[in-house]
Amino acid sequence: MKFSKHDKWFDYNMVAKYYDEMMKYIPYSEWATYIVKMFFRMNGKGNNVIDLGSGTGILSSEIKNSGFNIVCIDISIEMLKVSQGNFDFSENVCHINGDIINLPIKSDYFNLAICIYDTANHLNREQFSNVVSQAYRVLKKGGILMFDFNTHIGLKHFAEEIFIRKGDDFNSIWKSDYNEKESICTLDLNILRPDGTNKRIAFSERPIEIDEVKKIILKHGFSTFDIFSFMTYNNISNNTERGFAVCTKT
Repeated sequence: MKFSKHDKWFDYNMVAKYYDEMMKYIPYSEWATYIVKMFFRMNGKGNNVIDLGSGTGILSSEIKNSGFNIVCIDISIEMLKVSQGNFDFSENVCHINGDIINLPIKSDYFNLAICIYDTANHLNREQFSNVVSQAYRVLKKGGILMFDFNTHIGLKHFAEEIFIRKGDDFNSIWKSDYNEKESICTLDLNILRPDGTNKRIAFSERPIEIDEVKKIILKHGFSTFDIFSFMTYNNISNNTERGFAVCTKT
């Protein structure tokens, strides 16, 4: 898949104002309920949460409704601007423009760290390892890290379809290519507007498999963990498209 010199890679600033409309089909409320229930199922205590790669904050706003204090951190300033509009300023929420592989946050503070919806898949192995390390650092003893990840099967299936998602004043076309040899899924996202101010952005993800997850979790000190099929309490299997890791700092 070739892109012209005018295309942007991983530019969430360009898609920020369209993002929530493109993702309106995502059941964020159900995801939030699953995360909160999982937190208490794993004997989580406290109410301070950090959302790593928080985007426009819809998921965090749903978690906040269950009585949690939220810190949203994202590298995209435009996504954070949208996120600020998704929260009531009277709520206990803080937005930080920063890089999740080197968190500008003190250690041993949070009860729950989440990294959800493909964030891990956008990272290379070293970056992913750094995020897990940073999460361990900022969590209190007994704190829990949760993250999801697409497997090889998940990305392969995603690339088999072309998606059209409509907004109030735009259409978006999502076309992906999965290179099995290089284990890379490349998304060609076209945002088409009636006035001709179209945007074309490329994103890529790599699959993450259970062995890599286990090695990185153990490397950074999480001796207690479970890996589920996302949105279930069933252990991950060879047929799982999206995994969900739950790791406790002991």
